[in-house]
Amino acid sequence: MRASVLVPLIAAALAAHAGAQPVTINFDDVERRCTFAESTALRDDYLSLGVSFRGETGERDGGAVLDDCSNFNVTGYSLPNFFAFNATARMSDGGLPRTPALMVFPIPVRSVSFLVGSGWNPGRLRATALGGSGEPLSAVEVDYAGPMSPVVIAESGVFAIRLEATSGVFVVDDLSFDVDVCGAGTVDLGRSPIPSDVLFVNDSAGGARRTVSLLRHEPISAFVTSPPAATSVAPYVLYALMGERVPGEAHELPGRVGPTCFPTPITGVPEGLRVVVVANNVPHPRAVEVLGAPRLATMPAPSLVFRASTAARAPAAFVLQGVISDEGAKAGRWSVTNAVTVFVR
Repeated sequence: MRASVLVPLIAAALAAHAGAQPVTINFDDVERRCTFAESTALRDDYLSLGVSFRGETGERDGGAVLDDCSNFNVTGYSLPNFFAFNATARMSDGGLPRTPALMVFPIPVRSVSFLVGSGWNPGRLRATALGGSGEPLSAVEVDYAGPMSPVVIAESGVFAIRLEATSGVFVVDDLSFDVDVCGAGTVDLGRSPIPSDVLFVNDSAGGARRTVSLLRHEPISAFVTSPPAATSVAPYVLYALMGERVPGEAHELPGRVGPTCFPTPITGVPEGLRVVVVANNVPHPRAVEVLGAPRLATMPAPSLVFRASTAARAPAAFVLQGVISDEGAKAGRWSVTNAVTVFVR
């Protein structure tokens, strides 16, 4: 392996920072029609940005993106388009632009905000944040009229937002959210809008919450599989944070590799935080110096990292995440693996 391939990882360590990657959608990227009769419900147009849209009352139902020539008589938004609803209208395929409707996030997000308004039919919008199992996390209610009003949902781990409105005639615009990308990792993002899981604990990537729960007497194993684009074995380094990660925290790696959910030797580990280098099979002279000396001897992916007959002697929690060679990486040749938090009871 040539040294140039490893430049992003052996570059000088960058200061870690907390935060997420903001996304803003103003619906103005494509020319739209003036009426619902010429439109269909918005679905996956913005999936590559981390959100899709669904109606809950029918397969073709939900809001549609319209031009401001549709005359909702609102102000204070980015021209010309908005995400529109009218419970008495009908779209070109027979769908109904009505609520309840969902904004769906395949990768969990936090700090969701948008504008809502209706110049002809003022009312009240209820926006409910939903978790990975569809459970309500929190809700806000906002009165809306002609001047667009801000809706802010200060919640993390959001997989969907349910919209419900009293008037049935309103528009939404300037949607913004922060993507909690660290839990999902960045594997294969150069080829796909959705990252691929490569790290598994007891054959599980942790589901929507990225967690695996075990009893102390249960066996435990960790396995790293090859990224989808791999044409040969994939070297990797795997770290373990002893304890739980801080929700919403992310630490960006050099070279646009992506963020990890906790500090690593690549970014620098603060004093008092215990991070273990579980595996490091990167074949480079400076791999141990820069990435850390491993506790275990492992082979490049696909490979078993470890297996034990019992998970732990006492209750514990730890987080596994690493960096893997990835021919489908969004930048360079390396990606961040998905994270898995393990709870042992």
